[in-house]
Amino acid sequence: MSGKSPSDGAELPTNHVRPRCILLDGHDFDPYFNHVLLQHVRGEIEIAGILTVHREIGTILGFEALHSEDIGKETFDYIIVMDVEGFLELRRRLVSCFQVEPDKIVSCSPFSEPGFSFATYSSKARHPTLVAANCFGGLAYNFEGWRFDSPFVNMLVSIPGMLKLIEDFEGYIDRELKLVRMVGSGKGRYPLVMLGDVSIRMMHYHSFEDALAKWEERKARMNRDEVVFFLYWRGSKDLFVKNPSGRRVYVLTNRPD
Repeated sequence: MSGKSPSDGAELPTNHVRPRCILLDGHDFDPYFNHVLLQHVRGEIEIAGILTVHREIGTILGFEALHSEDIGKETFDYIIVMDVEGFLELRRRLVSCFQVEPDKIVSCSPFSEPGFSFATYSSKARHPTLVAANCFGGLAYNFEGWRFDSPFVNMLVSIPGMLKLIEDFEGYIDRELKLVRMVGSGKGRYPLVMLGDVSIRMMHYHSFEDALAKWEERKARMNRDEVVFFLYWRGSKDLFVKNPSGRRVYVLTNRPD
């Protein structure tokens, strides 16, 4: 195999080692299988087998049928989950029940993107850190099947706060996160915090301790070489953004559902 991509003519490195991948059967196996198979044919991955609950089956579409007890026996680099909607729950089960490393579990969803390359996708540069003003960041990470490598996931930052972060991200990100007060009551209670003079509503956490622990964990995983900003703006006036770093900034005009 030459390693040449039929879509863009790119050559894989001569020393390229194909990562061994196990496909986890799921609701989206049929619509996504050919997209994953294309990466196998191109030499970007090796499909080592297909994990299924159907024990009476020996092979699936020419590939070995595997079962749960084989996870600890098979040598693999990635498990590709063939279920877009159920990805997060299936990843949780693989981690908790079979001790699979989270970084080794990917969704089939991005395989259908035009020009998709698993070699590029699996590199660090393919996983930017997303800084979003609202829940869009979490939606984007989930859609791509990426690990949450940003502390700004599922929280609310005001437009003025986002503009400050865009203008001087390095000056803010390593400041201490400080609790202002707890907001709301009952199950809707969450911490309002300050990062310097930027206020952040951590609406998916019920205690400051939990929010801070998750913030520090995800901040440590950031890809500081590629930070991408998303903010929501539907005002009548133009939005002026100071962006001295030249990082990518996307302005959304519709709220994510």
